[in-house]
Parts: sequence; structure tokens; C-alpha cells
Amino acid sequence: MEASLIGKALNFGFSEYRFESYASNFINTILPYVYLLNQLKFAVAKKNYFFTIRASIKTKPLLNLFYKLNIIRRFTFKSPSLCYVFPNYTRTNKPIRYIKNYYRSVNPIFLKKHSLLLMRRSLGAATMVLETSHGVITHQNALTLGVGGTLVFIIF
Repeated sequence: MEASLIGKALNFGFSEYRFESYASNFINTILPYVYLLNQLKFAVAKKNYFFTIRASIKTKPLLNLFYKLNIIRRFTFKSPSLCYVFPNYTRTNKPIRYIKNYYRSVNPIFLKKHSLLLMRRSLGAATMVLETSHGVITHQNALTLGVGGTLVFIIF
């Protein structure tokens, strides 16, 4: 019977296969946005009331944006590097909407203002999260500011 490491970690618990400690430390230093999204998805899959993350300079603005988009209920910093995050659960038990990750360190997807204008109608109710010179913002805010940026997530 063959199973992947992630499958074993989800079925039998993260600590048994030491998956969370090794994978999370690696992802946190290289791709902090992906680290935060993975921790959020793990917590929601386990139906945790809260989860802890290692906060960095890049994750703090993303936490603020997730709070504004009602993906998380709140977050508190216990120390400068440790943060408790509380996912938002609804009555229909759909905790988060579908979030597709597009952030990568090699060959990132950069969208100019003109391409954001073209994509605005095809997105519908979806929201693009961009990393710009003004910080981590949605595509609506980027259009009002008149800037482009690196595509991080699309939230459906």
C-alpha cells in the first residue's frame, strides 16, 4: 500500500511523521504567503479553533488583508515572531472560500495595470491578491491606485 507523506500526515496526524515541523520551517523562509495559506488550510481541515504561525514581515500585511476579506476572524501576536490566527467559520460550515495560490519565487506572474483592466470583467466575483509597491492589496485597490503587481492568490 503506497501513500504519500502528506496523505499519511493528514490521516494519522502531523506529529507522527514530523511533517509539519520540517515542511513548515522550509516553506516559511522561502515562500511566506504559501506557508500562511497552507497553515490555514490545515487548520480548517482539522476544524481547529485557532492555529499558530511564525510571523514575518510579509505575513503581517496578508493577515490584515485576510481579516478585511473575512477569511479569518482575528489574529493576535503573542510575541514578535509568533501569531495566533482564528479562521472564520460560517453557519453553513464553509470556513474559507476557494483560494488558488499563484505565488512563486522563480518567474513570478507580474500583472500591469492594463492587464488588470482586461481581467476585471472575466473575474466576476473573484478577488485577486497582488503584492505591489503599496503592499499586499486586492486588484480593486490596485486599479484605484493605478499600479500593477505580482499575483499572489486568487480568491473565488
